[in-house]
Amino acid sequence: MYPDDFENGSLMDTHEGFKKCMEVISLILDGEADEETIRFFEEKIKCCQKSMMFYNLEKTIKEILKNKVESKEVPPELLIRIKEKIAQSWNK
Repeated sequence: MYPDDFENGSLMDTHEGFKKCMEVISLILDGEADEETIRFFEEKIKCCQKSMMFYNLEKTIKEILKNKVESKEVPPELLIRIKEKIAQSWNK
């Protein structure tokens, strides 16, 4: 998926590289990355301190949110209003 985007140098040498690297990190942490992307990223971060730092930061944030955020029941009326607002924003 992304290996061709990072053939040379650091994953984060450019703004575009940073964006793509963060996309890959999100895919990996969300369990949506394919095996090739995972293997490539694991190899690449061994020599890219910035990538390793951002990967660990994102992973830690997700773990904290998972453990600290409490799931609550949403009243059906509120859910309907939220869906209506989202639909309205898409139709603009």
